[in-house]
Amino acid sequence: VQQDIRAAMDIMSTDIMMAGLDPSGSAPDEGFADNGSDNDDTDSNSIALRYDYDGDGACEVDRCYYYDSANQRLMIRDGTAYNQPLTADDTISMVTFSYTLADESIDTDPDTNGNLAAIRLVTVQICGKITGTYAADHPNTYCFSRNIKPRNL
Repeated sequence: VQQDIRAAMDIMSTDIMMAGLDPSGSAPDEGFADNGSDNDDTDSNSIALRYDYDGDGACEVDRCYYYDSANQRLMIRDGTAYNQPLTADDTISMVTFSYTLADESIDTDPDTNGNLAAIRLVTVQICGKITGTYAADHPNTYCFSRNIKPRNL
């Protein structure tokens, strides 16, 4: 489970660092997003982001990471609205996102508070546990936290 959490954290970190990339200066919707649903916005249990990967003025990368509490897993949704698990079922006990703004305050719900454009640092915490054969021998919960600075905002 530790390797799964580390791998998920690395994948998310890469996307978060790229959020807001707009080499042409003409992509109108780059950065962090609020796409209308709880699993498709930027708040304490999910993060939605967009960036222009190839510099053509359109945001080709439109991703959302969110915690599926019913199945205890981390999910990823790409721009086609296809949801897929990033971790195995019943392994993740908690995922939280918090956001440090330009004024250095911390906001756990920047989409509702109108602070999406002010995000300067994202803190991600993922906690998980071993399941299956070795669960009884290793009942610990492992938590990993990372501060990620979006390079393009």
